[in-house]
Amino acid sequence: MVIFMSEKEKRNPFKGIVNYFKEVRAELKKVVWPSFKQIKNNTIIVIISLIFVGAIIFVIDLGFKAGFENLVGTTEQTLPGIEAPEVPNASVPGTTNE
Repeated sequence: MVIFMSEKEKRNPFKGIVNYFKEVRAELKKVVWPSFKQIKNNTIIVIISLIFVGAIIFVIDLGFKAGFENLVGTTEQTLPGIEAPEVPNASVPGTTNE
């Protein structure tokens, strides 16, 4: 929507800003805000849904973990031919190791 303003209105940029906030305030008066009871009920529903979905994801994750461990073997098993390198007893220069 294009609105053409007169030269006087173009000179005052604050009038547009003030008008914008007046329109915002008028629109917010039209909003039907939920009651406290509705907010409480919706919050409880969301929390229960989150717990339920979280439990489902947890069970699915356990199933994938068990299936992967059965497919590959135990998780503590190292890859064939690869051993963890031994770290020598490191010393800091200027100190003695006893």
